[in-house]
Amino acid sequence: MTGQYPRLEQFFSSYFHQDWTLESKDWSGVVEHYRRSASPADLESVAAEIESFVISTPADHALEDRLYREFHCYYTPRTDLGGISVRAWLSAVASHLREKTGRGDAV
Repeated sequence: MTGQYPRLEQFFSSYFHQDWTLESKDWSGVVEHYRRSASPADLESVAAEIESFVISTPADHALEDRLYREFHCYYTPRTDLGGISVRAWLSAVASHLREKTGRGDAV
């Protein structure tokens, strides 16, 4: 793995792969699965990379495109169905990751 966000590439391609729904019925279950197996340092590192990624990508449509193209993430929140934006979802993922480390702040 190369690139600016190696932990995100590993996290999203391993946990939000095209068959992620076989692992859990929703995204928070997938994150919880990762939280149970990761160290506090890894959780913090992934959350920090999420924040950096969000800051570096101002447009929501670009975030969604990059998640798929660069990180092979097959999950997308559906704002057209009343869901949250990609930016808000990534912030929620970072918050969930930090729950175990005692840091609940996010993007």
